Order: sequence, then structure tokens, then C-alpha cells
Amino acid sequence: MPHTADSVAAVLRPWRYRMAKEEQLRDGIAEVLAREQIPFLREHVLSAGDRIDFLVDGHIGLEAKLHTSRTEMIRQLHRYAKHAVIDELLLVTVDFVLDASMPRVYNGKPLVVALLKRSVF
Repeated sequence: MPHTADSVAAVLRPWRYRMAKEEQLRDGIAEVLAREQIPFLREHVLSAGDRIDFLVDGHIGLEAKLHTSRTEMIRQLHRYAKHAVIDELLLVTVDFVLDASMPRVYNGKPLVVALLKRSVF
């Protein structure tokens, strides 16, 4: 059965991640996805100008963000949603503003936000 953005978010939320840098967050996400045997491609090239952090289960575009502007994130998600391979978007973040204020549909494709708790290591 294919995964959904909601089901992947539910798997990612309970884990603790090192988050001094976005790269550490992406490494942690990759580790959890691998441990849970959820298929993914990291740094998946959608086009010459678009590379998403993860393509999960062949159809979920996952972007991990620690610090970004809401406007920039919206632009980025709109670009990613234009690609046929993306059926759903999943934004993984610690930013409450992004969780609360992001539109939930981009070019007809739904967005799920997985809000993570910060961990100090």
C-alpha cells in the first residue's frame, strides 16, 4: 500500500532530530525513513531549477526547513507542485508560523506540515 504524506508525517513526528543545521535534520529524516523501510530518494532533481529534499515512495515531495520565510517557502512549494511526479507535499519544520499559516493546497496538490519538537544535543 502506498504511503501518504499524512502517514509519513506520523512516522517522522515522534523522533528526536539534531537540528543545528538543516543538513542534520535531513540526515535524521533519511535515517528514520530507512529504519521504517519507507522508500525515498534524497535530493531528487525535478528539473534543472528544482531539487526537492526527498521524493518519498515515488510520489510525495518532502522538504525539510529550519529557517525560511513563509513567502519563499510558498514559492518553492508552488514550483515543486507543478511537477507531475509529485502528488502530495510534506513540509517538515520546527517553525510554528509555517505550520499555522501555510496554504494547504499548491497547484491542486495537498500539503501536510509535520511540526517537530526541537531537541538540544
